[in-house]
Amino acid sequence: MPHAHDLDAAMASPAPPAAPAATARRPAPYLPVPDQSVVLVEHPCIIKNIDKGIASLGGEVRLGQFLDSQSDTKIIAVSLRPDDRLAKPIPSVSAKTDNLLLKVTVPKLTGRKRKRKSSGPFLPPSEHEVNQMPQSQLVGAKRVCRSLEVNASKYRVDVVGHMNEVHRFRSLPDFQYAASRNHLMQKLRDFFLPVDPAKLRGATFDTSKLKLFPDIGPPARFSQTGIPFNYAYEQNRYITYAKDATGSGDVQVVAPQRRIPVNNLIIPTDSDSVPFETTLPSIPEDELPEDHQEFITLVREQFNKRPIISRHVLYNTLGWGNRDKIRLAVSYCAYRFKSGPWKDAVIKLGVDPRTDPQYRFYQTIMFQPFRNEEYKHWKYLTSETSPEALQRISRGHIFDGKNIVQTGHVFQVCDFTDPLLRRLLDTKNIRTTCSTHNHGWYHAGTWAKARIISREKGNIILDGDTVDDQLFERILEFPEHITTAIVHELREREKEEGRAISRRELKLIMSVRDLAYVPDRMEHIIRPKPSTEEDEITTRNIGALDGSLEDTELSSAEDVVDSENGEGTEIDEYDEYDEAESSQTESSEAISSGSSEGDSGSSEDITDEEGSESDDEASDA
Repeated sequence: MPHAHDLDAAMASPAPPAAPAATARRPAPYLPVPDQSVVLVEHPCIIKNIDKGIASLGGEVRLGQFLDSQSDTKIIAVSLRPDDRLAKPIPSVSAKTDNLLLKVTVPKLTGRKRKRKSSGPFLPPSEHEVNQMPQSQLVGAKRVCRSLEVNASKYRVDVVGHMNEVHRFRSLPDFQYAASRNHLMQKLRDFFLPVDPAKLRGATFDTSKLKLFPDIGPPARFSQTGIPFNYAYEQNRYITYAKDATGSGDVQVVAPQRRIPVNNLIIPTDSDSVPFETTLPSIPEDELPEDHQEFITLVREQFNKRPIISRHVLYNTLGWGNRDKIRLAVSYCAYRFKSGPWKDAVIKLGVDPRTDPQYRFYQTIMFQPFRNEEYKHWKYLTSETSPEALQRISRGHIFDGKNIVQTGHVFQVCDFTDPLLRRLLDTKNIRTTCSTHNHGWYHAGTWAKARIISREKGNIILDGDTVDDQLFERILEFPEHITTAIVHELREREKEEGRAISRRELKLIMSVRDLAYVPDRMEHIIRPKPSTEEDEITTRNIGALDGSLEDTELSSAEDVVDSENGEGTEIDEYDEYDEAESSQTESSEAISSGSSEGDSGSSEDITDEEGSESDDEASDA
């Protein structure tokens, strides 16, 4: 929209240079630029009525004030509903520009016609055609282009002015508050917005009573997003519409590709019985899609080969891309224990691993590796995309003691191929009853050694070092049953042989001892300091640096003293024993895990007190 005002300096047209004599082309004509600035407003609508276009910009008065303003930050607002005073306008965004506004004049359309491909004269239009011709001065772009084609040499171009700023509307319009049910907003619209003194005097408000929940009106702005964003919404091509099966006639939306909710059948570890069929509320199996029914059949075939299986094995066998289908299939043919030695494994319906020692080979060992330095996750992602890496991941559920992958750290006993761990877990010395909460069919000592060794080997592999099985040989020499007599025997043998022990080996031995005592923990037990002189006991100190063995007097709170009687109580053994062993009368043992990281190494505290040997589980201590 052009608007004339004085410029600081008139734009003078330079004199045209002389055309070179050698050229045969005629140079383009030079056009004078008048001293008139033009402000460009890019209206978001197609303007067919100039009066409505000006009204959408606030009217002639506001538009004139905007054009006459010399501020660099001036803006103008456009309303998509100029007749509604409560409609939210869209503010403009100004930008500097350096363009020229051209005026192109073409001959006026006369309306005369003649037949195509004929040389006859042009005939004047009929009366009906004259009435159909537009009377407005605005000419459409199609007609202008047609006139330029017909009058290729009969046009004139003039420069109207110089455009140095442009105003665009790029933000989204804000939501409008619907005032049809708000009496306060209706009064504001009817009495205040027209700016009529007579209507202002007629405005009245009810002040007779106080409203408990008054309408405070709309906020200044509803939407917090001013820039449009393309969300690329599109209709799901797989969605279909069908009538309700109950016969009500209601139309329901059917999405066959939606994710079917999966529920897991989890029972307590000490449950009296196991389920023989799923009791979860789920879709009937015959109503599932065919691909889901096929995966249920495949999962049942895997359960026929292995009645207890980890989901990691199922993913590696049936494909990681089918994880959702595998989870759904498992919910139809398996259950899980909430905790215990078969935790994180799915068990075939009707199979109770607590009834037969053969199921000890399906117990799970789960460990979380601890890295000394921060793990470079991006390096792992880039290194696990090669064909060799994908083949290695497919065998990630097997622990061979040399390789380990980051897809999971839950391993079953039957999937350990490491010779050292295999020698440990294939022992015939097992329990007569199942420890449902802790170590299953294995003794606490065996299970503690397997967990500690597998975790330590995993850390060594992840650190990029080579595993030395010699580090774990001393741990394997530990007996499955630890009694007071055996502890004294080991103590005397260490004194005679004088074998050195490294700090790392000592740490592993202490971890095995603590885990065998409290199977639910894999870290050292921190015991309270003694408060009486009677708690001083003789301990065995294993030198961590020079391997020397010596007896020292250290304090320990291992003995539990009754506050009323002052008598010492029994401390349970590491594991359950057979009836023959439990009938023997031995002195009760108390083992302390107090250790120090200083030069004196770590210490193990042992005391003998009168009492009988207990055959309770270590977890009850």
